Parts: sequence; C-alpha cells; structure tokens
Amino acid sequence: MSDRSHWPLAVSLCSRTHPTENDFSEMPEAGVKTVELSYAFALYSEIEWKNIQIYSQRYGVTLWSLHLPFEPQKANPAHPDPAVRTETFRFDRELAEKAADIGVKVLVVHPSAEPIEDSDHTESMKRAKEWLSKLADLADTLGMKVAVENLPRTCLGRKAEDMTELLEDSRLSACFDTNHLLYGSHKDFIRTITGRILTLHVSDYDFINERHWLPGEGKIDWPELISALEKADYNGPWLYEISRKPEKTIVRRQLVWKDYAKNHAALMTGKTPERFGFPLSDPLPMWVE
Repeated sequence: MSDRSHWPLAVSLCSRTHPTENDFSEMPEAGVKTVELSYAFALYSEIEWKNIQIYSQRYGVTLWSLHLPFEPQKANPAHPDPAVRTETFRFDRELAEKAADIGVKVLVVHPSAEPIEDSDHTESMKRAKEWLSKLADLADTLGMKVAVENLPRTCLGRKAEDMTELLEDSRLSACFDTNHLLYGSHKDFIRTITGRILTLHVSDYDFINERHWLPGEGKIDWPELISALEKADYNGPWLYEISRKPEKTIVRRQLVWKDYAKNHAALMTGKTPERFGFPLSDPLPMWVE
C-alpha cells in the first residue's frame, strides 16, 4: 500500500500561451516543483523547448510529462482515416523526441476523440490499440513511458472495461483523470486498473460532465478517492490539470501557484480543501450578486 505523503505536488501548465521564465521562477516558491507540459493544439508546433529546459534547470522544476496534442480531425489515434492516424503519429514522434531531449519521462495520450457511435466502438478500439502499441515502441527507444488517459462521454476509455482493453499492451500505463469518469465509481475504476496508474490529472466536477474545477468545488469524495489510490499502490505525482484562468462553468478569481499548494496540503492531510469557486448551477454568493 502506497503513502500519499510521497505524492509530490505537480501542475499541468494547461497553456493557452507559452510559459514564461516568470512562471517557472514562481513555481518553487509556491511549492510546485513538478510540471506537465500541455498546450492548446495550435501551440505545439511552436514550443520553445530550449527555453523550457533552461528555465526548468535554473529553478529546479522537474519536467515530468508531455500531454500529446488532441484534436478530432488532426490528432486522433482512433480516427477511421489511416492518413490522419499516420499524421498524428508523425507529429507525436517529433514532439516525443524533443521532449525526451529535455528530460521529460512520460507521454500522456488521449486514445480517441469523439463522437464515437456504439456501432463503431469495436473498430475504434482496434485502431487505437494498434496505434498505442506503436507509441509504446517509440517510447521504448526514447527511454519514456506512455500513460493512456481515461476519457468522458463517448470517447474510448470512458469505462473501466475500456481501459483494461486499451492497456492490454503491458508497456502501457494509465493517466487517471479524476473528472472524466461519468460511468461507475472512482473506487471501482481504480480497483479495476490497480497497478497500472502511472500519473494523474486531478480536478473536481459535478458528475454531469468534465469541469476541471479545483478539488472542493465539485462532488468528488476525495478521502475515498485518495484511499483507493493508496490501496492501488499509486506512487506518482499529485498532478493538477486545472487552468489558472477559471472555466466558464464556475465563478472565482484566477488561481495562483500557491492555491494548488494549499489545496494539495489539505488533501494530503485528510482535510477538506478551501472552496474557492461557486459552480454556476449553485446559488451565487452575496458578493457575486
């Protein structure tokens, strides 16, 4: 059984713009020393790899993972057109090689886009599994690992059974996104893929759709989820995938790095995190009205 005290605080950059040296300099001061590189789709071809390496080394920030791009018609491992799958792999190979050069160890990948009709689920799964095995081959040559992310709605990976099938190649691991689960419980999902979770995307939601809220702003039972991860021997970072700019579904100020650290500290000590935002489905507080 793992121990949550060994889960370091980490943050996905969720970048709509390129991260700056100021971003990297502020992170360690707030207790953030591990990051995932993640960008809006259009920015991937413009990543400033050398600058990221310089900044991370200068300020002692570990580059843990790269979230590979996803876009239904341009970056989709399960797309029915083989030309799209080939181009997806070509671009991902280029990004993976550059990421490996600066020390990134994990590639996080969406196994599909959506919508996927029930009648196409089996063929989509077959295409995704073939593509993911190729990515695992590439990762082997680069000294990296692949973490397949569970996805919501009609995507592949929406249920525990889907993830079990996607991870049939023993070289593949899982990225467990806590706010993507719309079928079944977190406890059962984690139990099903015990031993395969390499990394997390932590955020809260309302069980209706993905929201990417800060833990405490949604409905997840965090003590139960954390206990399930400990029983599953999870040993990776506690990695928040929450943009500092608030989502359109919640009312709150923009987050600063210390907000993630404060939330992490509360969760790791079994406390209820401070609630920063108010979902739009809830009654608004007096100061908003």
